[in-house]
Amino acid sequence: MKESLLIILAVLVLASCDEKLSSSENKATTKFEADSLQREQLRYSIIKDKKQANFISEGDTTLWTPTKEQIDQILSLTKSSISANENKFSRHLKADSLDSSYKQMIFYVDSNGDSFVFINGLCEIGDYPMEDSNGKLRFYRRDWQNQLILVNDGGDCYWRAFINFSKKQVKGPFANGEA
Repeated sequence: MKESLLIILAVLVLASCDEKLSSSENKATTKFEADSLQREQLRYSIIKDKKQANFISEGDTTLWTPTKEQIDQILSLTKSSISANENKFSRHLKADSLDSSYKQMIFYVDSNGDSFVFINGLCEIGDYPMEDSNGKLRFYRRDWQNQLILVNDGGDCYWRAFINFSKKQVKGPFANGEA
């Protein structure tokens, strides 16, 4: 009888531990998915990869994290610059389409101590082909929330801008060429 009670108690303890572990894993997954969903809805993502920042800035940089108010200022500066240059673009890049564009942002400080923002804009996120473990070709959506998608072509569907946030100066946007 004692042995049966000990076994039942041990099973209950293990089950409750497993349930707590499972619950904390679900919370972590839910948090990540909620963050990913929010970025999808806002259509912007902050790229926090120093290697990608160094590639864009062509030097060794320090990353900085903006506030919501700073992001709003950056989007306002970008919209004003697009509006001032709308006649240079053909189809996709318009001030009123900025909200529907996907925007990848890298926030970095240059060697002079100025805070910069690189914005990579895309009107759509393309799929890429890749073989699965069975050798079957499948198409996957690009990870636009974590990896820069730099496109050589595509006209004004793909564009870039550099903002010296310290000086509130915008260079761009620069639309890609069309092949």
